[in-house]
Amino acid sequence: MTEYMLHESIRNAALAAVAAVTVAAAPSPAPRPAVVTTAPGAATRDFRIETDQTNSNLNDGNFTMPHHVKFLRPGTDVVGDRARGNYKAGTVTISGHVVLHDDGQASEAQRAGAAPGGGPATLTCDELQVDSKRRTYVARGSVVYVQGTRRATADNGRLDQGVHELDLSGNVHLADGDQTLTAQDVHYNTLTKDLSTSGNPVILTSPATPPPPGMTSTLPTPAAKASSKPK
Repeated sequence: MTEYMLHESIRNAALAAVAAVTVAAAPSPAPRPAVVTTAPGAATRDFRIETDQTNSNLNDGNFTMPHHVKFLRPGTDVVGDRARGNYKAGTVTISGHVVLHDDGQASEAQRAGAAPGGGPATLTCDELQVDSKRRTYVARGSVVYVQGTRRATADNGRLDQGVHELDLSGNVHLADGDQTLTAQDVHYNTLTKDLSTSGNPVILTSPATPPPPGMTSTLPTPAAKASSKPK
C-alpha cells in the first residue's frame, strides 16, 4: 500500500467515526402527544355534550371543554360555562352558571319506581359533578332546587335520580307557599315529598289557618281584649 493510500484509509476511517458519533448523539424524535383537539363536543353511551372545542386524551379518557357546554341525558339537560371529565369513567364536572333541567321522565327514575309525570325540576349551582353511570349529581355553591311550588336553597346538594332523593347541606332553607323550614341538613324524597331534617336549630314556620266560611273564631281580638279590661 502506498503512502497516499494509507493516508486515504486513515482519513476515511476518521470520517466514518465522526459520522457514527453524530448519529448516536442525535436526539430521538419526541413521541406524539396523546392530546388532540376536536371541534364539537363528545358522546358516549351514557351522555352527550355539545360545545365548540374539546381537548381530550385518547389514552386515559380525560377531557376539558373551555367554552359553553350543554350536557344531555334522557330526561335531563345541563348547561354551564365549561366542563372537564373522563368519558371512559362517565364522569363530568360542569362549572359556571350551571342550570340543570329534569323533565320528570328520566329513565333511571322510572326504573326506580317513579310515576310518569312526577313533575319537572330545576337545579342551579356554581359547580355540578355528574356521575352518569351512578346517575348522581353533586352540586356545590349557591344551590337552588325548584320543583312545583317547592323551593330549596343550600350551600351544597346531592341529587340521586336512581332513588329520587335530594340531600341538602349548609344553610338550608325550604319554602312551599307560606310554609318555610330552615335547617343545616335536609333529606328530601322528590317522589313521595317526604323529608327529614337535622341541625340546631331547626325552624319551621306556618301561617295561622283561618276559620272555615260561616264560622267565627272564639278567640278574642286585641281590641276586644283591651275593651274587656276593668276601668
